[in-house]
Amino acid sequence: LVKAHPGALRQKNAFGQFPIHLAMQTSDESNFDGLTYLAKHNPETLDVADRRGMSCAHYACSSKNTLKKLELIAEVCPKAFRCQSETCGLPIHYASKQGCDEKVLKFLIDQYPESLVVHHDDLGSPLHCAAKDRCRDDLDPPLRCAKFKCMRFL
Repeated sequence: LVKAHPGALRQKNAFGQFPIHLAMQTSDESNFDGLTYLAKHNPETLDVADRRGMSCAHYACSSKNTLKKLELIAEVCPKAFRCQSETCGLPIHYASKQGCDEKVLKFLIDQYPESLVVHHDDLGSPLHCAAKDRCRDDLDPPLRCAKFKCMRFL
């Protein structure tokens, strides 16, 4: 498809997403080569947020193979970790809110150490994101546990 229409790499859908946004959400080990191809042939789209405020790093934080995807982003477009949106904050805000594991948090901090003190208007700091709603009764127990571990790490 890309060989037949190279410009398709830079076209957005109705949600403001490039093909790389969708690939970050859904790619797993079986099609990681395709994700790598998209990232390396269109690196300028990795730090662009879609209409929801999500960049590729945001999507990588909430999908399978998170660390591997974040490593690819760091290799191809390191500035993507500084992509802050009005709705989601930085990728570390989003990851903290999702209750990501310590390896992911450490990697995100290594990419942008100053992110720990970046306060987003509505979200606060990454620690605020991890702490928010942690004790709600309707919160899924695995997510509650993940958010607690995330909070302890931060």
